Amino acid sequence: MQGIVKDTTNTALASVSVYVMDGNQIVSYTVSNESGSFIFKNIPDLDIKQYTIEASSVGFTKASLPLVQNKNDYILILRPATTNLKTVTIKDDRPKLKVRGDTLSYKVTDFSTKGDRVIGDVIKKLPGIEMSKEGKIFYNGKAISNLFIDGDDVLDDKYNIATRSIPNGVVDRVQVLQNNQPIKMLRNKVVSRNIALNLTIKDSAKVKIVGQETVGGGIPANYYADLNALVLKKKFKAIDNFKANNTSYDLQGDIVSHNYLDYLNQTFNSKPHTLLSLGTIQKPELPIERYLLNQSAILNANNLVNLSPTRQIKANVYYLRDFQRQEYTSKKEIYLPGDTIRYTETQSNKLRPDIMHAQITFLDNKEKSYLKNDLIINSTLNSNYSNLGTNAIRINQKYYDNMYDFSNEFNLMTTLKSKQVIEFYSFINSYKEPEKRVIEPGIAPAIFNNNSSYSSITQQSEIPTFSQNSYISVRFLEGIIKQSYKAGYYLQSQRLKSALYGTQVSGQPLPSIDSSMNNLKWTKNKFYFEGIYDFVGDRLQVNLKVPVNYQSIVYNDKGYNFNNNVNRLFISPDLYMKFASGNENNFTLNYSYKNEFGTIEDNYRGLILTDYRSLQANNANLNEQKIHNANVAFNFRQAVKLLFVTVSANYKHTNANFIFNSIISNTFSRTVTLPFNNSTNEYYFNGRISKYIYGLRSTVSSILSYQILQTNLFQNGVLLPYITAIPSISFNTDTKLSEKLSFAYKGSYNSINSKLKTDAHNTTINILQQSATIEYVPATNVFLSLSDDFRHTFQRGGTNVQYNFVDATVRYQLGNSKVDLELSAANIFNIKNYSILMLSSNSYTSSTYQLPGRIILLKATFTL
Repeated sequence: MQGIVKDTTNTALASVSVYVMDGNQIVSYTVSNESGSFIFKNIPDLDIKQYTIEASSVGFTKASLPLVQNKNDYILILRPATTNLKTVTIKDDRPKLKVRGDTLSYKVTDFSTKGDRVIGDVIKKLPGIEMSKEGKIFYNGKAISNLFIDGDDVLDDKYNIATRSIPNGVVDRVQVLQNNQPIKMLRNKVVSRNIALNLTIKDSAKVKIVGQETVGGGIPANYYADLNALVLKKKFKAIDNFKANNTSYDLQGDIVSHNYLDYLNQTFNSKPHTLLSLGTIQKPELPIERYLLNQSAILNANNLVNLSPTRQIKANVYYLRDFQRQEYTSKKEIYLPGDTIRYTETQSNKLRPDIMHAQITFLDNKEKSYLKNDLIINSTLNSNYSNLGTNAIRINQKYYDNMYDFSNEFNLMTTLKSKQVIEFYSFINSYKEPEKRVIEPGIAPAIFNNNSSYSSITQQSEIPTFSQNSYISVRFLEGIIKQSYKAGYYLQSQRLKSALYGTQVSGQPLPSIDSSMNNLKWTKNKFYFEGIYDFVGDRLQVNLKVPVNYQSIVYNDKGYNFNNNVNRLFISPDLYMKFASGNENNFTLNYSYKNEFGTIEDNYRGLILTDYRSLQANNANLNEQKIHNANVAFNFRQAVKLLFVTVSANYKHTNANFIFNSIISNTFSRTVTLPFNNSTNEYYFNGRISKYIYGLRSTVSSILSYQILQTNLFQNGVLLPYITAIPSISFNTDTKLSEKLSFAYKGSYNSINSKLKTDAHNTTINILQQSATIEYVPATNVFLSLSDDFRHTFQRGGTNVQYNFVDATVRYQLGNSKVDLELSAANIFNIKNYSILMLSSNSYTSSTYQLPGRIILLKATFTL
């Protein structure tokens, strides 16, 4: 149904409100355009009720016509009218969400409180937005692809630097950019699945250096420093800081790249993993500031210069010097048919990583061309030490792990006269990471030295890697369906070198250990062609990718007389659909199928002592996986009411041609990869709701999920099909009770249920976590905070553990100055040990970790 609005002089009227009415109720609403035309896409059912169409605008009398069956065109005539308007003052201090197209804007002052020091403190409170304990940000359950600062990508995915450094007071709005497309020439032309955040900076903060300088000290012998300088101008942006502490604040968390795996997949850059480790320690399910024993310092510089409206250059450089201690004990049970394997372990580790990163980026982002080049150099030097006791045996370990990584990524797009877009892409990477671990005295003498004691055993390994990926593509961006065709070539060249050797008590070398060397050469060639088809309609968006690739993998090791060559043609379709069922509601559907080959790390024949009790090797052909992944979701939003709802279901089926065969005893384990038709399934259901309740001035959110894993283990010659079910529920609320008092609560319950498919017996672990924080501002220059973190893990008929962590903070601002003093006490009850129960298939672990204990800190902060 459509029509036009005119005045009595036959002049078309723009911006006139047009309604479809059912009595006094509005059924549908639109606004006339510049030519006076309007259109309603959803026509009411006239057989049921009699509707009217009305048009109104200031300065005219209202016009109304009845709707007639099968009539689609209406002309509404507005007559001039004189109206004396009374002066009306509207005051509404309620939080509001501004919506413009695909952009949502949260005003920071609507959601912040006195206790919020940095912008990350506010972001985690916003309705529809979540932040994990690692700092990763999600909107409606989907991870954001990036965080921009006034439209500029200053930090290149390491956005914790911003959320932990930018003062809350300098940000005006936090914007959610749905369907984000940073390349200007592709906007509104191809389907984007990305969601990003943008921080808009207040004008007052753009004309000066801003930041917060904090130094502090406390007991027992603690220190803390956070010195930063931020320039957030239009042409120049800088986030530079120096941080140092031994108060369990994790500085490596500042520089984490949240979408690193997506970046590796995009560039085809499958870097090798480390092969060796000090032991089997797993991180406890605690915020890292509860258990980290550290002495850390970082110098971090991020500077961006806008050379012109389209051109910019930026440098991201940091150096981190870290020292960490880990103290833990562990008891592990592995349940096998008719037997139970038990390990006990006590370990004291000292970790000394030096991490360096340098990146230079040039960008020219125009409406008809695009150029970007990234040069990245990474280096990590690790010197780690461990004193370990296991099943009444004491050993010492030294582990050296040094990584060097160089890459350059180049991307060029340009528009031809015929309006096609030509793209050229090139990525090169050189990577090496030599590892060496020495264990004293020698372990497993029955295996390595004819049952005689010996002095030490050393494992060395490295996988130097060179890879390159380049392609050329052409995009046809005219017409209803946008088309893109890409042709490229990928090369990966690697060599896995390892040696396992020992030393006798006399200092003589151990007799040669059988099958203890590797010199595996690996070359992977991939020729690929990809067709991409995009349809961008008013309600429906479709993105279809059809990649076809021919892979050739040659790998050989003369020491084991094998030389294999695998050639395969793969088609890996990926379909994404988004249908807008309403102005703020949509359904999404995604299906993908892909084939994955194993890597060089899955195909070595010689033994590698991966940790002090595990030997691994491979005795199968090239590993291959076929992966089906399907996801469907419904997203509902009412921006005016600050309501967000998402319901989703995901299914993943993996079929592999291999399985890991583990031979386990109470002292040692050996793992070999064997050929086996191995299928696994994963089902995941998720529902989440986030709502701002105006009457309570609260952001309330809840997540309900259920996950089912069907996996296979092969241990001691027995196939063990396991089913693991993980239901969970969480509830969060953040309430501003008054201008002086606020309250936050987070609670979650998780249950891990694991059972052998052929056995009725199951093992269940339940985990309850609750935390609450009260903030009170008794005076304008005084801030008080008290928080409680309660954790309870229990097993039916087994061990129960529970802990209660209490923290407190008092902050006092010195008069009208920009200086405040803060006295904080973390872990007031001085809990120094933390135990946790963990369950995975047929493995049950009870671990106890040493904690830093109570930390009392006095800090002084000066705000620039």
